[in-house]
Amino acid sequence: MKKFERIQRPPRRIKLRHREAAVEQETGSKKQVQKTVSKRRPIETYDGLLNEVAAAARAGKSISTLQNRRNLGLPPKFHRRGRNIFYGVEDIDEVWGDKD
Repeated sequence: MKKFERIQRPPRRIKLRHREAAVEQETGSKKQVQKTVSKRRPIETYDGLLNEVAAAARAGKSISTLQNRRNLGLPPKFHRRGRNIFYGVEDIDEVWGDKD
């Protein structure tokens, strides 16, 4: 039986569409990569609740940290309005202290 040589494929380029959008800009011979973590805007409601983005910024943590803690049943306490998740300012400050 005749042996065939395997053709080497180039490595796959995986695009991080949901978590990070990498924007490449060429400047001379170097490439700069800018990462945007989230396209969602921070929202503070009239009754003092923060969405995940604003709560993560206030606590100095990532959004995924808040999601993981919520899934494990750990504080801070959260409120669900429809499909949106909100955290109280007092609850964030109680767990991680005041960052302002």
